[in-house]
Amino acid sequence: MKHTLMVMAILPFFFFACSGERTKDKTENKEQTKQAPVDSAQIYLDNAVKNWTAQAETGLPELLKKFNLEEDKVEGGGWYSHKKNKNKYKTHIEVPVSTNGYFYLKTNYCGDDWIFHNHLVVNIAGNQFYSSSLESFSDYNVHDNNGGYVFESLHLTAPLEDGYIVNLIAANQDKEITVRFKGDQKTKDITLSKDDKEIILDCFLLSQYLSVTKNDSIQNIVFNKDRPSEFYLVPKGNYPTAEIKKTN
Repeated sequence: MKHTLMVMAILPFFFFACSGERTKDKTENKEQTKQAPVDSAQIYLDNAVKNWTAQAETGLPELLKKFNLEEDKVEGGGWYSHKKNKNKYKTHIEVPVSTNGYFYLKTNYCGDDWIFHNHLVVNIAGNQFYSSSLESFSDYNVHDNNGGYVFESLHLTAPLEDGYIVNLIAANQDKEITVRFKGDQKTKDITLSKDDKEIILDCFLLSQYLSVTKNDSIQNIVFNKDRPSEFYLVPKGNYPTAEIKKTN
């Protein structure tokens, strides 16, 4: 499959062509001694696509056995959910993955009283990371109640903040990770278990495998422009195949 690759910044590319023989003057000889600058960002991206594609050949079929797929039989596409995800009566976070590799971070709070959380604070081995924030009126901030329980769910889709948190959890399986569901006045803390972290790792791997195998055009989300080797892959435009569910 041929991939059209995009990067987060406009990078200079230099192309050199030569056909037949011609007489070269001193200026031409001098110019030919110059070497084209190394585009390290593109090299990192090309290598990542190559490595993920190689891993997906053997890893994707086995990994898909851990997921359920809810297909959109009308418009196509669909969403994968991990078979070990907790149910809505357990406060937790999860990572839905679309059939083309797009993913986002979803919160699920359940309790006997509202906390009206609007973002997450994630502590990984003493370092704090903040998700994006959603106003209460957002379609992606969902509230419900049933049988004496209240339910709150955020669909966090910011590539840098929320995608970064998913990436960090996937990369720090051996670290203690605490997640705070934070509202303006109330909070709820959970500590991720070994299974919780492995589920998120599986979701992240699935997103990378699908991104490189199901798309002709891929882009990378670079966390810090000074560290171009730190990124993850998404379909071009970072848009899902199907509409994000706005319910619990």
